[in-house]
Amino acid sequence: TGVSGDGITSNTKPTISGSTASGGDTITVTVPGGEVLTTTVASNGTWSVTPTVAMNDGETELSITATDAAGNVSAAAVLAVNIDATAPTAPVAVLDASADTGVSGDSLTNIAKPTVSGSAATSGDTITVTVPGGEVLTATVAANGTWSVTPTVALDPGETELSIIATDSAGNVSAATTLTIEVDATAPTAPIAVLDASVDTGVSGDGITNNTKPTISGSAASSGDTITVTIPDGEVLTTTVAANGAWSVTPTVALDAGQTELSIIATDAAGNVSAATTLTIEVDAIAPSAPAA
Repeated sequence: TGVSGDGITSNTKPTISGSTASGGDTITVTVPGGEVLTTTVASNGTWSVTPTVAMNDGETELSITATDAAGNVSAAAVLAVNIDATAPTAPVAVLDASADTGVSGDSLTNIAKPTVSGSAATSGDTITVTVPGGEVLTATVAANGTWSVTPTVALDPGETELSIIATDSAGNVSAATTLTIEVDATAPTAPIAVLDASVDTGVSGDGITNNTKPTISGSAASSGDTITVTIPDGEVLTTTVAANGAWSVTPTVALDAGQTELSIIATDAAGNVSAATTLTIEVDAIAPSAPAA
């Protein structure tokens, strides 16, 4: 049931077959501690026997002789049969770290052909990954017990449930492991960003402030997204979008006097990055000179 010709099978009552020179000879197959099976060689020289008692797991050496019509007995042929009827354990399967573009271990990715990897108990076993309505991918477990496959056909957006099995050299098949992967390759919309009302010390909405560490605030389409505000030659500020879609950051390093152009992006849970929003802020912290009287 495994690799052809390796003498390994998952069948505990395996058929033994062969050929000999003379039709009509009697073949005797002796199973140590078990049955003695006999059959007659067919006219084309072939023969076969099937035990009625299950063989033990592991290797069994069978002794096979041919007896002709005159009672002459051939030298014994020895056949080693290896019974392995134990299924491998279900393989471990995960979205590979190279394709886990969001939060590690959340099985969310922006890669449409993500690598799936894992481990199995026995090197040399065959891993089969079935994609519903798509590909069937196979890999051989390496000496260190690891394996990986990469689809050649893009997965559909949304959740896909993969079925993963291990098959050993005897043909035994493990229970299936199910892995759900979510593909999200859609970038979030560019965030809205403004000089926060609490520091808009001039005309409301003009982007001018006398606060050198002004709070920047805004909104984004999806709560949980990460907002990154980049100040040229300065800080990189990050925050998480709240449940109501709002966000804000406050520099810890004073902005230079004059205009500063900030770049603001949103990154979603799958690692998709929005187009950048540009916000120009003007810092003017110099008081006017005293008026003449």
